[in-house]
Amino acid sequence: MVYLRRKLFGNSQIRHHGSMILTAAALVVLLVLTAPLITNKVFAAQDMSGATTDNSQQDIEGSSPERDASTGSDSDTVPSCPTQNAAAPDTSAWSLLLVNPWNKIPDGYLPDLTRVEQDYEVDVRCADDLKQMLADCRNAGFDPRICSAYRSHTMQAELFYLNGGDLKDTLNPNTPSNDAGPRAVATPDTSEHQIGLAVDIVDGAHRQLDDSQADHPTQQWLMENCRHYGFVLRYPADKIDITGIIFEPWHYRYVGKQAAQEMYERGLCLEEYLN
Repeated sequence: MVYLRRKLFGNSQIRHHGSMILTAAALVVLLVLTAPLITNKVFAAQDMSGATTDNSQQDIEGSSPERDASTGSDSDTVPSCPTQNAAAPDTSAWSLLLVNPWNKIPDGYLPDLTRVEQDYEVDVRCADDLKQMLADCRNAGFDPRICSAYRSHTMQAELFYLNGGDLKDTLNPNTPSNDAGPRAVATPDTSEHQIGLAVDIVDGAHRQLDDSQADHPTQQWLMENCRHYGFVLRYPADKIDITGIIFEPWHYRYVGKQAAQEMYERGLCLEEYLN
């Protein structure tokens, strides 16, 4: 009987240990099969966390391309702001010669002239740009007409007197009388027309030299585009106290393309640009 009990229980223990061994083996196999899946999920979670951090950092710094596109801050589409540290202009450049009621034309100054349209002449160095500007304006459907360009000292003096000029202002142009106010016609030797770099242009449909020129399409095109050809509207309405000349929406002065662009961007007249 004892023998039979041992026999039975012995076999049971053997079966019990065998079952434990099989179970342990099954767990090992299961771990081997599932380990790659668990590892991949862990790395995926880490990648997602890293991506979230990177995107958050981009939002903080404002460097996300999507953000730039949505706000319209793309440097290719938004004009650059005028630089505040632009190099000082070369005041000795021929194109930047300052002529106004307080700065006479240098003694003996004689420009090298060439004819541009009809009998009008300008400094040969700005002639090509002027011709191109007029041609492009006409190609755009407008009708620019030159009504004045280079003037000699004699021509300027005659124009000055015909417009009620005062003799005391011609004796010392650098110190005009205090009651003269902004001028419609410059005193002799203080006019940009005498250096061959200024030209008066009117709309073919309206040739009156008055403020209404600014309302005509030819002038509007010229005022917006003249800088591309090296010209500026020399006497703006908001610079009268600085230029000493009334608003003249027909008077264009050649200063060179770089200077013209900088003056346009910064809203400066020639006196301010050279200061």
